[in-house]
Amino acid sequence: MNKKKATPVVLTHPVASVEQQIDKLQGWYSTVEGAYVLAELRQLVTTMTEEVFGYYALELGLMVEHCNLLCDSRISTHIKLSTNPYSTIADTITKAEALPIGFNEIDLVVGCHVLDYAHSPHHVLREIERVLVPEGHCVLISFNPWSLRGLGQTWNYLRRVPDRPAMYTKRRIRDWFEVLGFEMLETYTLGFRPALKSDRVFKHLEWVDRLGQKYQLPFGSVQVIHVRKQVSRLIPLKPKVRATKTRLRPEIAINTTSTQSTNYATPMKKRTQA
Repeated sequence: MNKKKATPVVLTHPVASVEQQIDKLQGWYSTVEGAYVLAELRQLVTTMTEEVFGYYALELGLMVEHCNLLCDSRISTHIKLSTNPYSTIADTITKAEALPIGFNEIDLVVGCHVLDYAHSPHHVLREIERVLVPEGHCVLISFNPWSLRGLGQTWNYLRRVPDRPAMYTKRRIRDWFEVLGFEMLETYTLGFRPALKSDRVFKHLEWVDRLGQKYQLPFGSVQVIHVRKQVSRLIPLKPKVRATKTRLRPEIAINTTSTQSTNYATPMKKRTQA
């Protein structure tokens, strides 16, 4: 009998996929629209975190060496954890689902497109909640699915194009944070001007950005979510054990001559002589 030869299975190395994702992300930020959004992000993150103090601030994502979103932070020690395996400037290369930091150590976490390229966004948010101190802050940056770029990614999803970023709405991310006990502080949207090849036309559309930022229109390219880790301040009160007191009525007297610890109440009756 002729045996059929087994078809060899070709496994795709995950690093190649990450490399393509990084090239696409850096390619978008190198455009006129991406450079403008990055400059606006730096200013916005500085404004959101100007009142956040502490000892350690963490910047997490694929582009920590390019974004530099904590340059104006008042927190003295900045830690850069990159999910890019080719990064050479970051302090440590790690996975967003397993941060090499202990419990309750970080005062501020800034995640740039962490959920967009995460295999398990729920684990990423749990790790952020784990490393944050009580009342610690988190600023999360992601692509907006309702923007022109988001609609293009939806079309790529229908075409099953590989290495596309996942996009989540503000409401969905807010629900995930609420489950973990975070308090929603503010949300913001940036990048309302469409990407055009002509720099002159892009500059003339500046009024679109002013209009979108003033009324916070929902079709910006990038969305920013600012939350704070809440800690329950409810103090459980133990039930007080109250000693039962005998309520006396006018016709009841207490027998104090008994040797037992319990007081016995006997009714007062008129004694009859034998």
